[in-house]
Amino acid sequence: MNKNKDTASDTRGIMAHDNFLNGINGELRVGDTVVSTHDASPAEEHLVGTINEIDKGGFIRVDFSKANYSPFRFGEIVAAFDSYFDDKLHISKRDLDNTLMWPDLLINASTFSKDELNEILQSKELAAFHCNRVISEILAAEEALRESLRTEIKFYSPVSCELRSKHNESKVVLTQEEAMQYENELSKAASDTIHMSEMDRGYMTDFYGPESINEKVESVFFTMEAYEGKLWAVFTLKASEPLTDDELEFMRTHLTDYYTYFVDDYIDETEIIVESGEIHVQIWNDGEGFFIETKEQLNQRLGLGLPDLAPESTLRMSVANDEQLPVIYEEALDE
Repeated sequence: MNKNKDTASDTRGIMAHDNFLNGINGELRVGDTVVSTHDASPAEEHLVGTINEIDKGGFIRVDFSKANYSPFRFGEIVAAFDSYFDDKLHISKRDLDNTLMWPDLLINASTFSKDELNEILQSKELAAFHCNRVISEILAAEEALRESLRTEIKFYSPVSCELRSKHNESKVVLTQEEAMQYENELSKAASDTIHMSEMDRGYMTDFYGPESINEKVESVFFTMEAYEGKLWAVFTLKASEPLTDDELEFMRTHLTDYYTYFVDDYIDETEIIVESGEIHVQIWNDGEGFFIETKEQLNQRLGLGLPDLAPESTLRMSVANDEQLPVIYEEALDE
């Protein structure tokens, strides 16, 4: 190994290629200076070299033989080679001028300052420190990106509740507004539909459907919660990134199946004990009253977030066309 030549300046004999591969911190091209990480073999970790060639098979050939290592660092490298290879073949006989490496074992040295690169050439400890710092920063940035893409999607459906008195046989059908006072009890009953073996992903545990959805949606859990003064049955999806319109539509149909074949039967058969008696819940039905909608769609149904009222002539035209108007529009006409 030649200790007197600077890797960054000596590019003789390097083959010219236009292609590149992605390393740990970005693109790697022929002629780039790179540093190997701790994931390389013990004899090849934290070495500095120049890319000779980018192989079509996804490998990179690196010349690690010309870096200007300090005498101490060179001694560390020799000791590592002697320890790693059983045949004790001297380092000078190793093929370090054309070492085959995976791109994900290499850091593009352009991320290091001149002083940092010099320290990497001084000792393995300093090289490990700088390499680990870069890797930690990249992992943190990737996690921040994943967090920024992570999203929560809720599907709402109306709830029908019947309160059966504990004092007599009377039964009272509760409106969604009246059912709000039992939100805690009903939410607990809803969460109990999940088996212990399904606690990580909920209703995604045995998901059948497009793999793209299975990869994006991390979990689906069922609950009941209050929203805009009413109690709703809610499926909450947590996803690593937003779903497409087609994926949302698939999940809407998929979750409707859960209501029809499992959730509604379980809830309907469950006696939910409250202070005044028992509540029996029904969610799914095949009539016009059932729907399953995202919060945005539900807001439209409830007339939330609508633009300013249109002129009266426009409203009158809508009434003449027998279109059903949101409540706030009807109140405006009454005035």
